[in-house]
Amino acid sequence: MPLDKAIQFHKVCAFLSAFGGLVHTWAHYNHYAQVPATYQAVYGPTVWISGVIIIVAMQLLYSTSFEAVRRGEFEMFWYTHHLFVLFFLALLFHGRNSWNPNYWKWFLVPGTLYFIERITREVKASKPVGLISATHMNNKYAKVFCLELEKTGPIRRHQEGQYIFLNCPMITKFQWHPFTISSPPEQRTLTLHIRNMVCILAFQCKRQKGEEEGKENKSGHKTTQKIQTAKPIS
Repeated sequence: MPLDKAIQFHKVCAFLSAFGGLVHTWAHYNHYAQVPATYQAVYGPTVWISGVIIIVAMQLLYSTSFEAVRRGEFEMFWYTHHLFVLFFLALLFHGRNSWNPNYWKWFLVPGTLYFIERITREVKASKPVGLISATHMNNKYAKVFCLELEKTGPIRRHQEGQYIFLNCPMITKFQWHPFTISSPPEQRTLTLHIRNMVCILAFQCKRQKGEEEGKENKSGHKTTQKIQTAKPIS
């Protein structure tokens, strides 16, 4: 699935989850208001604890996902978005006697596949990839960086339309940004054309490369700038 389509699908799922969660929460509060004794006897007190955890996690996830927050405070968006782990764990225990009798059936297969995919991604992302060049391609209509990477390790093969997650450790070790691969599979190097200010990532990599080349000139020792990439994703 192309990156833009994946993001759109993700937003649709988020909207449906928010709508379903709102209706679900209203129904339970309405039920408790009408028959509190029966409700307490059936579900017990722990359902409120897991429910509050889910609501708080969703509140933080959604409130930091607006475009103004993503562009102005990306770190806040990035780190709070990882509350999805807490969200899904709380769902497993959101039910009678601290257990959701049905959710785990829906979670088992996709959750296992996602867990395996994350492990695979971390293993492949631990291998650094050499940065060949970072080129400014600015004009009056757009600001663009072109990153040219060594086609080795996790990105030695790719197909048309795939994208990769890119990390520059000198900026942060924890942020990974998805970028569509712009070079054809038969090209010997891999290129990424990155628009707008998000390409500060590339600028920082290029600046660091220049600083290390300056050190090489003074010390006589060659240094190689490295960035990290995850496996290309369709």
